[in-house]
This record gives sequence, structure tokens and C-alpha cells, in this order.
Amino acid sequence: MIKSIKKLFFKSEFNRNVLKLISGSAIANVINFLAIPILCRIYSVEEFGYFQLLFSMITILGVISCLKYEMTLTLTQNKKESDNLFFASVSILIIFSIILFFIVKVFGEITLSFFNANHLNNYIYWICPGVFSLGLYELLNYVFMRKKAFGKMAKFRFVQVLLIQLTAIAFGIITSGFEKLLFSFILGNLTVSTFMIFKSDIQFQHFDLNLMIKLLNRFKKFPIVNMPMALVNTFSMQLPVFILSTYFNAEVIGFYMMANRILTTPMQLISRSVGRVYYKEASDAFSGSKEKLKTIFKNTVSQIAKIGLLPLLVIIPFAPILTNLLLGNQWAMTGIFMQIMMPWIYFQFVNLPVSTTFSIINRQEIGLILIIISIILRYTAMVTWSETPIQQITALTIVASLFYITYIYSSFILLREKT
Repeated sequence: MIKSIKKLFFKSEFNRNVLKLISGSAIANVINFLAIPILCRIYSVEEFGYFQLLFSMITILGVISCLKYEMTLTLTQNKKESDNLFFASVSILIIFSIILFFIVKVFGEITLSFFNANHLNNYIYWICPGVFSLGLYELLNYVFMRKKAFGKMAKFRFVQVLLIQLTAIAFGIITSGFEKLLFSFILGNLTVSTFMIFKSDIQFQHFDLNLMIKLLNRFKKFPIVNMPMALVNTFSMQLPVFILSTYFNAEVIGFYMMANRILTTPMQLISRSVGRVYYKEASDAFSGSKEKLKTIFKNTVSQIAKIGLLPLLVIIPFAPILTNLLLGNQWAMTGIFMQIMMPWIYFQFVNLPVSTTFSIINRQEIGLILIIISIILRYTAMVTWSETPIQQITALTIVASLFYITYIYSSFILLREKT
């Protein structure tokens, strides 16, 4: 296990870039973990459930708020083109957020009633600034990714998490209400994004409307294919929240949300950091050596799979005990959810770093088809086995695990055909 970690982190430039992201993100994740017991004693299980329902909507819309043009910033070696792709993405984000406001105004309450959440009508407009802040932060990450400034990205991530958690704790102590969690998320993203803009090398004198239009047309496959793929992929991950809300109360959503957060926070420390580096390195390899791309893919999957075994072997037998110690007896159901969900989270952990492979080799449509099938199967499984929350989570885990295994294998098959 230790040998795998050393091999992953220290052998090459790829691994050193991963280490830069992980080193900064590790501190951010420690802050997240230290904040969990405090937040769980400030906010109720029900308040976390309310927060998660709106946050799931923000996450889904935030992912597509730039129509996935942010991904194109790393695909051009020309600085002026990259800057104009940034300008285009920001323009799209602003327009998207304005249109979203009017959509929420018309359909917001109807949407909440579908999830038995009319008590959240007064808070539905928080979705708009939430989406804008998330979209802007993710866009700026690609600005620094293009320069391979992974050390700076890690520092920004640390500041973001620190701001979000400190404000959530401070506001929660001053006055109760789940909306403080939403406000903290928005404030943290906007503050860090502003700082990132000033620290970036974006040259505003490069602004060229004609070039922007040409670039948007050149990379039109991203909103046509990548955006739907990102939308359905993110929706598939948030689907359990929506289904649970239609069958059970907000407390069940709160238990699920906390189980998911505890499991994914430390594992995504590695998988997301590796994924950001993989996307850049694999994109460069695809332009040159296809054989190198296949090697990067295989090595990444192999090493991540080995690293993920440790939490798998710890969580399944000991989750209820750990949950009681960390959160208290009122969160006991979270420990049971963690035991059930762990196999699914493990395969998600292995898949996440290489999930952009279809985009890199311009076969996004394959990934889109797989994700759509996954959504149908997840929905069917959770609706069919819906007598209890445990039954629903078990059905979801089985289907999700099979999906991630299939996704990884399909990516490898296509890479093998390319070489």
C-alpha cells in the first residue's frame, strides 16, 4: 500500500503535480473533517437535509453554467485564444445565471412541490448566486490548470474551504437556520474567485469578439456533447437526494448527505487532484503519443485502486462506531449508510480521475450513453426497492458500482482501439 502511494506521488512530473494539489488539498480536507463534528452540533439533521436538497440543484446547474467551454482553456497553446475562451465562458456564465433567475421565478415553487419541499419556497432564489459562484470558481481552476499551476490551485482550495467552514460555524452560532450553510458556500466561492482573478495571468487587452465567436464555433462539440454528458452525470450523482426526498423526510436526506460527505471528502482529496493532473497530461499525450496516453490511463487506475483499498477495509466493519464517536448518537443512521455505500464510493473513487478520458479522445457520446443508462437503472432500482431508506441505498449501491466498473472498462477499450 505504502509502495503504491510512493510510486504514485514521486516518480514523475505527473505524480509531482498530483502531490502539489494533494498537499494543499490535504489541509483543506482536514479542515472539512474538523468542521463536521462542530457543524453537526450546531445544525440539526433536518437542516442539513434542507441544505442538501438546494445544494444538489446548485451542483447540477453549476456544472453546466459555462456550457463546458471552461474545459477548452487547456486545449489551446495560444495565450490569446485561451484568454478569449475565458472571456467567452464568463459571458456565458453571466447570461446563464440571469436566465436561471427568471426560470426559478416561474418554476421554482412548482419544482419544490415535486420534492415535497414547499417549506423552502423562500430560499429557492439562493440557487442563482450559488450557481454563479460555483461556475466562476471552476472556470478559474482551468485558468490555472492550463499553466500547470497546481501549487496555486491547492492554496486557493485551502482558502475556499477555510472560508466556507468558518463562516458556516460563525453564522450558525449567531443564529440558527440552514440558509447559513448556503450563504457560507456562496461567500467562500466568490471571495476566492475574486482573489484568483487578480492572481491570474489573464490579459484583458486580448479581448477580441470575433476571435471569441470563432473559438466558440471551433469547440462547439463541448456544449453539444460534453454539456449534456456533464449534466446527466452530475444529475445521476444527485439523483438519490431527489428520490429520497419524495419518499422520506429531510432527516433521511441529512443522514445520506453526511454519509456521502464523510466518505467522499478524504477519497476525493486524491481522486480529484489526480484527475486534474490526468486531464492535462492525457490531453497533451493524445496530441502526441497515443501509446503514452494508454499507459497514463492504466497506471492511474491501477494505483488509485490500490490506495482505495484501505478506506474500504476500515469503513465497512467500523463505520457505526466511528460515526457515534465523531458525530454523536443522533447520527447513528449515517454509520449504517456508510457501510452500505462504501463499495459504490470505492469504484467512484477509482473512476473519477480518468472520467474525462472520453472527452480527451473525442468520444463523449459513448460516455453520455453510459451515464443515461445509469440514471435509468438507478431510478428504477430506488423506486422498485423503496420500502425503507436502507433498501433504497442498497439498491443504489449495487447499480452505481456496476456502472463505474463498466465506465472504466469502456474507456480502456476505446483507448486500446486508438492505439
